[in-house]
Amino acid sequence: MRENKFRGKSIETGEWVYGYYVYTNDRHRIIYEDYEGFYCEEEVDPETVGQYISLKDKKFEEIYEGDIVSYFGFKYEVLFRNGAFGWMEGGEFYSFSEMTPSVFDEFEVIGNVYENPELLEGKRMSDKECEEFVCDYCGTELDETDEYHTTFHTCDKDCYMKMVGLSWSDFI
Repeated sequence: MRENKFRGKSIETGEWVYGYYVYTNDRHRIIYEDYEGFYCEEEVDPETVGQYISLKDKKFEEIYEGDIVSYFGFKYEVLFRNGAFGWMEGGEFYSFSEMTPSVFDEFEVIGNVYENPELLEGKRMSDKECEEFVCDYCGTELDETDEYHTTFHTCDKDCYMKMVGLSWSDFI
């Protein structure tokens, strides 16, 4: 069963609060159970509220909407679109629900968009500089003005999938 949990940054302390999200009387709050078993509430910044996506990364850390995850050296923001959690790549939305568990085991939470926005400035984690701008898989020369080429360093999705050792059947 899917766990319905949220997080948000406390307006009072600036710390993350985890629990049930409630919006009433123009206030955004997280209700949580304290260490003694009492229910407490904390007003949170609505811009930081994100839902737990019911998945954990390869280090068993819970993944929330707004997290930044690394996948084979590429970085993505966890988003909620069209009723699903996923990420944007090359202008397309990819849902976590369409992935097999073995593929998902390669994701790792490396930060979030509220505290670490700089992580998304460059999509590629490695600072490897290429003498030529070529596909990392097949060596074909790439177009430096093409957003897909500059983001993923591959000709197309097929080369990218081969580069990371996957096939399309892994997602079915």
